[in-house]
Amino acid sequence: MTKEKERTYKGIASFDSGKGNTMEITFPKVRPALKFTANLRRLDNYKGEFGFDWMRDDYQTICKDYEKLKKEYTPTKIHDKDYFVTWLSMFPLQENVKLKLEVEILEGEAIDVDIIKLPSKDGIRFEPEQIKVNEAESKQIKIICNSPLSSDVMIDLLDKNDEKVGAINVVKNDEVLSLLINIVLVSESRHIEKLKELFGNRINSLEEFLQKRSFNQAFIKPVLTNNLNNAPIISLDDFDEDDYSGTNLSKKGKDRIIKRFEDNINFEKGISVFLIAKNHERNQAGDSRVIPLDWSYVFMYVNAGNISDFTHEIGHALGLTHSFIEDKKYDRTESKVNKVKSYKEQLKKQEEYLNKKLSEEGRKTVNNNIRILTKNIKILEDNFSIGDNNPYKFTQSKTDNFMDYYNDAKSFYKWQWNVMFKEVKKYYSN
Repeated sequence: MTKEKERTYKGIASFDSGKGNTMEITFPKVRPALKFTANLRRLDNYKGEFGFDWMRDDYQTICKDYEKLKKEYTPTKIHDKDYFVTWLSMFPLQENVKLKLEVEILEGEAIDVDIIKLPSKDGIRFEPEQIKVNEAESKQIKIICNSPLSSDVMIDLLDKNDEKVGAINVVKNDEVLSLLINIVLVSESRHIEKLKELFGNRINSLEEFLQKRSFNQAFIKPVLTNNLNNAPIISLDDFDEDDYSGTNLSKKGKDRIIKRFEDNINFEKGISVFLIAKNHERNQAGDSRVIPLDWSYVFMYVNAGNISDFTHEIGHALGLTHSFIEDKKYDRTESKVNKVKSYKEQLKKQEEYLNKKLSEEGRKTVNNNIRILTKNIKILEDNFSIGDNNPYKFTQSKTDNFMDYYNDAKSFYKWQWNVMFKEVKKYYSN
């Protein structure tokens, strides 16, 4: 049997008529059933207006623990092919949440009757509600959340026969946390106005950027408590050589700034951002810490070039490490685990000593030992917590993540949304 123009099959049928007759018959070609998968993806002009995280194609080569990473994206099978479900975070009634569809044809050919259905569920709906497969990649899909979600919602994308061809996870959004951001100017008196000028454009647009293009992805609403005109000032006029490393602030200098802040200003809530009239010694835009967990200070230097640098450093204060591979400082290694175990055994013995008759000096020594051991245990366990909360590392500058370097930063990962939300709720929220 041979193909003819891909539309019909031609064959020879023999009939036992006694005369050796044959007849040529043309059979209609049966169209194989269409098999495909559909994924919702960001538009090319996405700027961080909502949270969107998915399993990128290049993660297999740039992620340190790709097999473990798969579990974050609700792995499943569609038509015997691995499928990973996208995560979307958006506010209730948020406008202009628009995505596009990407379709992969696995078998067959789409015709006009083949469609993708985007059903409504739990207050989430799509416009349009269905779209032709062969037109899918030329259309935008609008997502509307009519009411707050008290739990994550997975919505299946369906074909014309109501068979699953894709899915999307929409994140619980019934709670939004405020985060106060306090601006503090740090400069010699003669450079205050220049400092305001250098940071002016970024500070004027900072609140909008933090609220609508970065921390909104984690349901965090940063609010600036002040501006450049009424921000408190920490003077560097009396700082000496020990406070500098060359022309840059030393660790001692930064510690002195914090002490002066705590003694004389000390906002009650939120994260305080120090705008420093100096460059960073390694030309970094800023710095902050992830340890201690309730660290609430960010240093921004005059060489900070992008407004996203503020998001990066505030992200550190909210518990995020860099997204790329560095040292193993936060790894839960066997030696560190054993060290914690040893500290806890020593602590138990020291606490038992307090029940014995001790001299005043002896009791003082034991209490000091307890303080040191407790501090050491907390430092290690906080480091474990940071490592556990930042489980995946990617090749530097290969992502658009805010915690990467040298990139067009515009997004956080879904596990980063969770970490920052919990940190704000525990340490910084009103």
